[in-house]
Amino acid sequence: MRRRTKCAPQIGLGENMSDVLRMGFAGLSMDATKVLTQIAGLPNIKLAAAADAKRSSALERFGADFGAETYDNIEKLCQSPNVDAVYIATAPAQHAEHAIIAAKHGKHVIVEKPMALNLDDAERMNEAADKHGVKLLCGHTHSFDPPMRKMRQIVRSGDLGKLCMINSWNYNEFMYR
Repeated sequence: MRRRTKCAPQIGLGENMSDVLRMGFAGLSMDATKVLTQIAGLPNIKLAAAADAKRSSALERFGADFGAETYDNIEKLCQSPNVDAVYIATAPAQHAEHAIIAAKHGKHVIVEKPMALNLDDAERMNEAADKHGVKLLCGHTHSFDPPMRKMRQIVRSGDLGKLCMINSWNYNEFMYR
């Protein structure tokens, strides 16, 4: 029987909420870099490092913009004593490998959706996080996007009668590229 895959609810900053979580960023694709300014604007997070094997110009810009360390592979990023957690924004096929590397180095992990491409990889990620005592958070959620909020409003209004079931799929070929 398979164990149900789980994700940790949060990565703690310790007793003192003025502590700063030093974030390493794995993968600097055009889509991934869209979140950098939002993350950099959070008061308890410092973008401390980035790794990307293919995008040297993106690494240079990251280093200049955030005064951060840069690496050409995730193993080196995870070896840095200046990184507490790693945000995995690499290709979905690499999520499991990269999350496991980060966990082995004692780094907390935030992994973009999809967590993994199959249940076995997701379970290996959870096992690595458990074994090495780190948190594993998978994100992001669309729970509060405008369409979901509108759907909630419609359901709560009762206009459609009693809700029996909702099944929704939202995907494209991106994760298999």
